[in-house]
Amino acid sequence: MGILDGNSVPFIEDERVLIDEVYLVQGHTLKNGPDDSLVFFSLGYANEISLPNAGYHLYNCRSLTIPLVL
Repeated sequence: MGILDGNSVPFIEDERVLIDEVYLVQGHTLKNGPDDSLVFFSLGYANEISLPNAGYHLYNCRSLTIPLVL
């Protein structure tokens, strides 16, 4: 694509937060499913989204809105 050709890209040297599976499980937004898969959920709502979930195209979209069910 040549997008970066001739352009300098600075390396960010500051400390960064790593948001991984362990972080999200501790934050009560992920849990393990019955087959040790990952399930995304929001506290107080019935929605449970299995991850990875090709049906939601989570890896190739900029944002996603899922209507939450009480």
